[in-house]
Amino acid sequence: MPLTPSPFEKNNAVTFGVCADPARINQQSVACWSQILKKIPDAKLKFFHSVFPALICEQHLLAQFTSHGIDEARIEFHRAGNTHARRFEAFAEIDIMLSPFPITDDLHLIDALWMGCPVVALAQGVRGASRAASVLVSANQNKFLLQNEDEYIACAVSLAENPSALVAGRNTLRQDIKNSPIADVEGTVGAWFATIKTLI
Repeated sequence: MPLTPSPFEKNNAVTFGVCADPARINQQSVACWSQILKKIPDAKLKFFHSVFPALICEQHLLAQFTSHGIDEARIEFHRAGNTHARRFEAFAEIDIMLSPFPITDDLHLIDALWMGCPVVALAQGVRGASRAASVLVSANQNKFLLQNEDEYIACAVSLAENPSALVAGRNTLRQDIKNSPIADVEGTVGAWFATIKTLI
């Protein structure tokens, strides 16, 4: 898939995105995202998943955001395509991807990075969060893997406050991923076999 321009260039405002099953989104994540939106008052948050439009899910999430003082007009819901190629289209609308916690979707994280979207994720000691940690560490994106919610919020806000870096980074992130261990299939498989041999 070709890289797409940063949405900031079109909207003159940062767009955060969440690509995840609504069942994985909890009140803790919503509270965290609400703090980010309060600090970046012209930003929007877009949700992408194949379940949308789903009125019950949307109403449930909107009620949570409004309870934190976020205008529901700043929250949007979009249907993600069912094919891999169609799913990439969502990232044309996102400047910064926010990973839900403690459970995330590692495939969406990889897709976002490939399309030039930095991913902000929280590292926690559960299996779902360790998948996000594995992806970001393997992609040499450790600076976006945070240890607590305060760091998570600060990182997202810092990215949004520097849109020129977002625009420039969108064109270089894919090459960074190509040069990272996550794209070194031969090296990864070789290391895996070497580990297996030590156990035999």
